[in-house]
Amino acid sequence: MNFGTQVDLKNGMIISIVTKYSDLPSATLVPGQYYRTLQGENASWRPTWLGGTYYPEGIYYSDGSSWDYVGEFPYQATQSEVDSGMNNSNFVTPKTFTDASKWNTKFDVPSGLPTEYLDGEGNPQPFPSTTISDGDYGDVTVSGGGTIIEIDDNTIDDVKIVDVDANKVTENATHRFVTDIEKSTWNSKLSPNSPITASTKTKITYDSNGLVTAGGDATTADINDSLDKRYVTDADLVVLSNTSNTNTGDETQSTIISKLDLHSGTVDINFGVSGDFLQVTIPAVWVTPAHINKIKCEVTDDGSDHLPGEALLGGLSASVVSVNSGISFDVIITSQHDTWGTYKLKYNEII
Repeated sequence: MNFGTQVDLKNGMIISIVTKYSDLPSATLVPGQYYRTLQGENASWRPTWLGGTYYPEGIYYSDGSSWDYVGEFPYQATQSEVDSGMNNSNFVTPKTFTDASKWNTKFDVPSGLPTEYLDGEGNPQPFPSTTISDGDYGDVTVSGGGTIIEIDDNTIDDVKIVDVDANKVTENATHRFVTDIEKSTWNSKLSPNSPITASTKTKITYDSNGLVTAGGDATTADINDSLDKRYVTDADLVVLSNTSNTNTGDETQSTIISKLDLHSGTVDINFGVSGDFLQVTIPAVWVTPAHINKIKCEVTDDGSDHLPGEALLGGLSASVVSVNSGISFDVIITSQHDTWGTYKLKYNEII
């Protein structure tokens, strides 16, 4: 397999490149051509001229029937070989050396500083290399090919570090980096209020920042009422206490009497042809001796016997005079003038 091609500019000779001897094409196919192998093949301790199978790296020439080993000659290294620094058998031109990536990272001696010193015999000598090799130098430990320098804790009092990225520094529990956003958040934090007594309260007071400043017991004066959730005054409470299923708190005399189921009724009375006195007995199982003064009586015209103006109701009066408990009560009707005909006697139990 053909690995590459190089040209001998001095002699105008083209040399093809393969990895090892077994990659060479058949010598009969490329007569008079040169090939270069980049690495040896098989055991080196027994070369081919001693019957071995070792084929060293180098130049091979096809005589048309077999390959002849010419020798190992250095050639111009490629730029990538120089940059990688792995090839130790080829030469480097000044141009390739100048373009090498490692050349751009070299340490330049500052201008104006001496580069040599005189030894004990007065002969100029170059200063020792400034490269720091890995190792433990007591207070300072160097590793990573001279790229990492560690200073032992508390051994050097004054250390000046210039232009070191924060991501190169290891944090610990008491030394942390913060971002600009975190710093701004910290500077904008609220300061706490003064301490207050710890307790459980229903009324709290807070400032414009929403921080609690005091606590207390809420009263009805602190809470607004709402629909169907109203407060009452002490006077309202008395009214409510006096309210029952019978008394709804908004009663009139007539509604109370009707709710108390007080007894009442109407009976017909008749003075006959003429008279000024009449006694009537009214049955009443509900009557008790206490009703002697709790039954109100009134005489009205029944509208059957008298023409308008003939009844003379203003001169008639009626009152309970006796009670037969659980049976009846007696009513006497008197008239200031003789009267006649029929009337209505109405009675009402009063409280």
